[in-house]
Amino acid sequence: MTREISADDVLNLPEPFVEAVQMKSVPRTPFAFITFLIRTHFKARIATMAAIAIFAATIDAFGPLGFSHLVNGVIEAKSAKAGFDAVIPWLALLGGIWLAGGMAYRGYEVIDIGTSPRMRGLAQKYLFTYMLGHSPRYFQDNFAGKLGQKVKQAGQATIGIVGIVCFDMVRVTGSILIGGSIMANTRPDYAIILLIWTIFYIGVVLSLTRRCVQLSKALSDEVSSSTGRLIDAIANADLIRAFAKAVYERKLVSFFLEDEMMASRRLRGFLTLMRIFMHLATLVLMIVLVTITARDWYSGAITAGAFTMIFLLSNQIASGVRDLSFRLLDYFEQLGTLAEALDLVSRPHEIVDRDDAKPLHVHAGAISIQN
Repeated sequence: MTREISADDVLNLPEPFVEAVQMKSVPRTPFAFITFLIRTHFKARIATMAAIAIFAATIDAFGPLGFSHLVNGVIEAKSAKAGFDAVIPWLALLGGIWLAGGMAYRGYEVIDIGTSPRMRGLAQKYLFTYMLGHSPRYFQDNFAGKLGQKVKQAGQATIGIVGIVCFDMVRVTGSILIGGSIMANTRPDYAIILLIWTIFYIGVVLSLTRRCVQLSKALSDEVSSSTGRLIDAIANADLIRAFAKAVYERKLVSFFLEDEMMASRRLRGFLTLMRIFMHLATLVLMIVLVTITARDWYSGAITAGAFTMIFLLSNQIASGVRDLSFRLLDYFEQLGTLAEALDLVSRPHEIVDRDDAKPLHVHAGAISIQN
């Protein structure tokens, strides 16, 4: 529900984001800005969320190990003609692992409820507060719609970057390290294959994302320009009607929308190529590991449980790395969006107070007409 506040009551209301005060400068790079927010307001929360992400990755990695014990237990119980009660402890262990993993993710989300919305609000208020200190020429040279959109985008990009780094990157890194260690304990050559594939895969994806960042930034520029043009035209609808310029404005906006469309097509085409590579690379890893482990199981070098564990672990890690690759695209896009917003908003103020300026205290107002 939209809050309704009368003009007379605004100054008497408590300020929700009282921490955000007038600033002489704003950090000009994304990481400096995010570090400032975390260091000032969210150190304990971010540390707790990262720790939970590591714990969740650890629990997930031990899931396939528990499943391997369950498979071996079922085979042994059947061979010994023992009752099904013999495998109940393994079922309980596996259920406990799944429950702990699910609860860890829910715990992360609970802490995030009080973190991301507030971080987004503070980011927007810091930028808005600093923006108000710019000179009149600054607002004349920039679309009002574009400035407002950049402030909103900066807040959303901030929590997007923090979420990807604090959760996705931490979780997948932990999954690779712990899962690789479990593989190495079973057969070191499995872990070596996984390591080589991971290095190759991430290296190719990072090289491709450079082009993706350029295309994302180009799309962001076109979206900002078309949005600013649309908002300014709507805000001045009476002038457009008064001067009979509706056709002119429609054609002008069409050119901006076409540029946005072409930029979006270029980005989507490149993302499709990246996804094809990701799918093929993941498929190759799965085929190689399944072939090798099936051969070792057939020769008796590993148990059926170990074969199951390697299959589940490799699928889990490959899926995690692939998902992280998709998130990296979002990461670089959000990074470019935040960098562009900071570059626009955090420019030095043209008109500033003198160092020895005293606070202005106005106790009463009056109009005096002389001569």
